[in-house]
Amino acid sequence: MARERIARADYFAAMEFLRSALKQLERDPDSHLERAQCYIEMARCLNQRGEYASALDYARWAKNLLRKGWDVDVMLAEADLEIGFAEVRTGEYREAQRHLARAYSTFARRAALAKAAACLESIGVLARQSEQVARAINAFNFARQLYRQVEDVGGIQRTTSHLQELIPTE
Repeated sequence: MARERIARADYFAAMEFLRSALKQLERDPDSHLERAQCYIEMARCLNQRGEYASALDYARWAKNLLRKGWDVDVMLAEADLEIGFAEVRTGEYREAQRHLARAYSTFARRAALAKAAACLESIGVLARQSEQVARAINAFNFARQLYRQVEDVGGIQRTTSHLQELIPTE
């Protein structure tokens, strides 16, 4: 239900639902995976609302919970992705790079192409900000290829725009 609200960009309603779910889940000590997923979704909402410091907190709580579970690498990668997104926006570039690279590695290994592309796109933004033009071009180009595979038109347009800014036309 929260994901439906997130998809409609109704982040306030999604966050209310997630808070309610967390209150219920906190009563069950074996619910660490479900709580971690709620924390990741909260971080996603907060990143979309521009509340990056709070997004960092929720994503980090999710990672702490996930360390208790088995076969949770994709959820850990999702938490790393949200941490990376927030860190890019708060200027913690070195940490963002580390989290995004770790998330990318997991998503690529698990063939989660859209999420791998999102990681690469953010890595490209970081490279552009640190004036590593060749690295940014490579990241945006590869992200665009992945977005094409999953037919993500918005991702294709964004990465194409990034590339046009970096590669002057004559």
